[in-house]
Amino acid sequence: MRIVTTLIVVFLSSGVSPAKAETIGISDLLRQNYSLSLMSQAKNWTVHLDSSYDRTGGNADTNKYLRKEGDEFVCSDLQGPGAIVRIWFAANKNNSRIRIYIDDNPTPAVDMPYDDMWSGKTEPFIPPITNNSMEGYWSYLPIPYAKHCKVTVSPSVGYYHVESIRFPDNTEVRPFTMPLADIDNHELHIASDAWTPPYPVTPFNLTSVTIKPGQTATYPNVKGSATIHQLVVNAASASDVELRKLVLRITFDNHKTPDVESPLSDFFGNAYGHKEFEALPFSQKSSGDMIFRLPMPFEKSARITIENGNAREIPVGVAVDSTPGRFRHSQDLYLHADFHEYYTQKGKPHTWMSTTGQKGKLVGIVQAMESPYGYWFLEGDDQIRIDNETFKSCQVQSTVIGPWNGTGTEDFFNSGWYFGGVRGAFPMHGCLRKANNGEIDAFRFFGLDAPVFQKSIDAQIEHGGTNDAANNTYYSSLAFWYGDAERTPIAPMPAASSINLPYAHQNRFKLKGPGVIEGADLAWGPHKKPSAGSVDKQLMADFKGDWSNGYQLKWRGAKENDTLLLKLDTVAKIAPGNYELVAYLTKGDDYGTFSFAMNGQPLGSTFDAYSTEISPTGPISFGQVTIPDGEQNLVVTITGKNAASKAMTFGLNTIVLKKIP
Repeated sequence: MRIVTTLIVVFLSSGVSPAKAETIGISDLLRQNYSLSLMSQAKNWTVHLDSSYDRTGGNADTNKYLRKEGDEFVCSDLQGPGAIVRIWFAANKNNSRIRIYIDDNPTPAVDMPYDDMWSGKTEPFIPPITNNSMEGYWSYLPIPYAKHCKVTVSPSVGYYHVESIRFPDNTEVRPFTMPLADIDNHELHIASDAWTPPYPVTPFNLTSVTIKPGQTATYPNVKGSATIHQLVVNAASASDVELRKLVLRITFDNHKTPDVESPLSDFFGNAYGHKEFEALPFSQKSSGDMIFRLPMPFEKSARITIENGNAREIPVGVAVDSTPGRFRHSQDLYLHADFHEYYTQKGKPHTWMSTTGQKGKLVGIVQAMESPYGYWFLEGDDQIRIDNETFKSCQVQSTVIGPWNGTGTEDFFNSGWYFGGVRGAFPMHGCLRKANNGEIDAFRFFGLDAPVFQKSIDAQIEHGGTNDAANNTYYSSLAFWYGDAERTPIAPMPAASSINLPYAHQNRFKLKGPGVIEGADLAWGPHKKPSAGSVDKQLMADFKGDWSNGYQLKWRGAKENDTLLLKLDTVAKIAPGNYELVAYLTKGDDYGTFSFAMNGQPLGSTFDAYSTEISPTGPISFGQVTIPDGEQNLVVTITGKNAASKAMTFGLNTIVLKKIP
């Protein structure tokens, strides 16, 4: 890889303004993006995100623009000197045009159909610098400007991010033009090659230690002023859960707290264990070799240990590739890695990292999430505030609006529509796991787009649209960041023996077999017909007890003698015959009393659903019913309510039709 000139590195990194700085152009910025060796250097610029987030703090994170000019929607309006460093959209194929205006020129420097930008055929927007993956469309092509930049779309595209950096005022910038200058075009193709796998691996020899249960192995220290460029760990014999119980710690310059403290699995990208993949900062091989490439500079020493929290001894090999070199306090930063496990609570976001009293930058997130109730948690926005910034005014009590505010979890990871499409690893981001209707493991690393701070940073992500995902949905994250001082952990590291694979501590009870009809399946579209009130699908994760599949049908806002018709045959094929009808219902302090009829045939007796707290009833038999061929309609009638009840709500978890021989 080519290295940027010393003069430019000093200018962009240290905050020291030379008497006459070289002009910054696309070629210089491209090097900053693909040269991992430059990622550990301090920066003196600021980073800004414009997005389509809901300005009220709610979850309507689409089609929110700065303004409209004629038929153009303004996504971003930026003052220079600076550069756009990331553009992301989640729109599918459409007829919109993207325009980028540079330095108040009324003729846009970029004016192309939306589809052309992502086609891979329109230079300089070439893969993998500009590409699409998992239904997200993203570009890391730097677009520098000296005075001003405006990004518009016409017509609206829905979801968008425009990320930019602002240089110090005296920075000389060579503005973006199309076609690119020769020097920029040359560097673009070098960058494209550098971002295309396979990524280089320096030859290595593993030092293997068999670590006994509960013991910690110390690997050969690296002493003197140097930079680790490659760390390889191999624990091929460990199972996926055993890999997560192996805790890596790296301590630089005799710091009191380890600078890196993480389960091995998370440090190498996948909390769920072994996964063969290639990304620029890290990779995992079929041999079990796990390779980490972010630079780790230090002044005196680097101490590497691995703790075994498993019940059996496990051999673990480690190889370190380092290069001697002077540690420059004005420029070089220590790599930190903060691990944080969290079970969601209403109104409380998941914290990635938080630090005060030092300068640095956030460079990567590895995040695992798991819920048995689907992917609603992915509605959460990334939110970051830096230095003296404060959260913006928010109309929603359970959340905040960040100075940096995204539009959804998968959007942050450069994807779209709940990580749709083909998943995998890309140069700087990926989704390595999406399974079982609620398991996600994703990562994203930053280059030019890294949030830079001079004093402090708070970085977090919502769960659900407004921190309203089911209580106890599992979150864990590993935040990679650089700082000029020791790391203060955001939370104590769990005991190695207590760390397990991601697991949501939630009800996984689900009725199965013929004749099972979930109430939630009847709660939408043509499957139900209330004479009054509203019918919704309700998540029951926040209440004690077990509801099949975690949801119920909830009918509310009705009164005595109102009816709810449920068309059972529209969601399940029911053969004619004799059946026992068993219902799993819900009780609560605002629930009513009800009678039931199947195709006009009364069932059982009146049911009183009042209770002092929300709880499942378990199975209740309503007796035998004869089902003919054709429509199968279950009618629920409100007969009144208990004197202690506050309303006449009805809750249906599941119906089970048991065939009588």
